[in-house]
Amino acid sequence: MKMQFSVKTKLMILIIPILVALILSTGTQILEAHTLTTSANNISHLVKLSAYSSQLVHELQKERGYSAGFIGSNGKNFSSKLKPQQNTTDKISKSYNHIYTKMKKNFNTSRVFGNNFSPSIHN
Repeated sequence: MKMQFSVKTKLMILIIPILVALILSTGTQILEAHTLTTSANNISHLVKLSAYSSQLVHELQKERGYSAGFIGSNGKNFSSKLKPQQNTTDKISKSYNHIYTKMKKNFNTSRVFGNNFSPSIHN
């Protein structure tokens, strides 16, 4: 008993597996592109946070130096530089925390780094 298929059916038997393979391949490529884009976005957020944290550390070190000089001189030296430096440090700290808070809303740190990641200066 020989089965007779129409030309349309024979073409469908040939084309459907190719289309399925093409769809799966395209889906995989889209997923890889999405993963790459997400990784690049995560790195971008971290680089920005890194720049702010570097600036904050620099200002904190300057404040520490002025404080050490002020304390070491029993308040005779660096009094005119200490308060402006403290204000600058506070300003940079607020900027850092603002960027961190904004980043935290847009960037799932726990998914990327685990639940213990906390670059906030208050933790």
